[in-house]
Amino acid sequence: MPSRPPFESLPHRSGDPAYSAWGLYGEDDQIGALNMLTPENTLAAIQSEVKTGIRLSLDPPLDVLAKPGAGRKGLKQTLIIRPEGPIHDDVVEFNTQVGAQWDGFRHVGYMKQRKFYNNADFDAISGANPDPSLIGIHSWVQNGSIAGRGVLLDYYSYARSQGNNYELIGQKANYSISVAELKACAAAQGTELRQGDILLVRSGLWVGYKALSEAEQKAWVDEHPSVWVGVETSREMAQWLWSSGITACAGDAAGWEKCPPNTAPKQGLEGHILHEIMLGGWGMPIGEFFDLEKLAEEYHEEIRSLGARYALAVDSRNIDALVGMFLESNEPVNLPILDAEDKSKNKNITSLRELFTKALKTFGPSFHFVGQHIINLDGDQATGTVYCICTHSVDPNSRWITMQLVYEDVYIYHEGKWLFKNRNIHGLRAYEDSPSVDSSAFLPYGPSYDIPNCWPSWKKFWGDDVPASKKSSAPSERA
Repeated sequence: MPSRPPFESLPHRSGDPAYSAWGLYGEDDQIGALNMLTPENTLAAIQSEVKTGIRLSLDPPLDVLAKPGAGRKGLKQTLIIRPEGPIHDDVVEFNTQVGAQWDGFRHVGYMKQRKFYNNADFDAISGANPDPSLIGIHSWVQNGSIAGRGVLLDYYSYARSQGNNYELIGQKANYSISVAELKACAAAQGTELRQGDILLVRSGLWVGYKALSEAEQKAWVDEHPSVWVGVETSREMAQWLWSSGITACAGDAAGWEKCPPNTAPKQGLEGHILHEIMLGGWGMPIGEFFDLEKLAEEYHEEIRSLGARYALAVDSRNIDALVGMFLESNEPVNLPILDAEDKSKNKNITSLRELFTKALKTFGPSFHFVGQHIINLDGDQATGTVYCICTHSVDPNSRWITMQLVYEDVYIYHEGKWLFKNRNIHGLRAYEDSPSVDSSAFLPYGPSYDIPNCWPSWKKFWGDDVPASKKSSAPSERA
């Protein structure tokens, strides 16, 4: 597979339209930039990037728009009841531009030349004798479709973290995302683009759209001129996409690039739009209206899980799991029960293991109930505030103390997972819990419920040294 020539050398052939790469993959090529998706880089993506196995759909419902735009036909579903038995068929009609879609190479070509990717003629696609096999998306499928390393640049979250509160939708959403901003977003996330990547950019359109009433949603579609946030239409943007080795681009925006685009003769792309260059010039698919909200939310869910797993690790005395949640740093955790000398030793993971072990031997069974968890993302770092109510069994005589805590956290995304970079614990108030009734009568005790003794890590932590006050007070198993 030939590598991409320098952007400055485009067009690839003399006399072809500006910035085009016709003939780079052969005179009869049908898949354009998707030639960059090879078995090698696809396998490398699977081996290096797949961590959780979670699968997410990026498709919003086909009827997500209250009203299709540009006079397009909306979704119509006809249910057919078959006479042979309890059997149904469906007839579904819709315009492929009314929801999430990949723009194919037949969608937009060079306006002035009336030519599509690899010199395909307008009349060959929609003339009197069209060729249905010419540069259609069936060629993508026959060559393995679009499967590779997907990279999300969550520009919406990044911009908000920087105090950039641009309008998301409506006539005031006249905002273009620059190359410099995308690079800064990638750097903040710790994201490196590689040859063959599929680039996803979240600009926040669905956040804005879902905040509108149904009447406002319909009115937005009818607004003239159409306005939406997107990447900037510029030579710099085209050069960055080309030089980064991107094979396909998609976003939540209605049209990928900002609308209205900059088509001034001596600005932008010298009168062209990105759609012309990417689809018509390079054969680079453009995805629009993608629902990237769940994908972005995965970061929040991973961090919330970190807080919950911390609570379980403390209660079960799972020191290995507990220490494994922290990044090596100068001061990974502030435990209030540590004295000044201990805190001075709190410098690395090895000392953290020792300090956790010492701290967790000062009380017996504990139960942490995690409440509100407020998260603020900032690229590959985040901060969080966690509310927690915990109950501890303490000496002497198995007294129980209930405490209200607040954790102030710093998280970091490291080697494919979220870790604690720092955790500060603040106590709000504590009180002794002395119930007047024997609560054991109401609890489903038995061998499988004997918490914390049923946790293997609890037994490993204490060994043969479990003090009487720290043993389970569960009654014998009921009949």
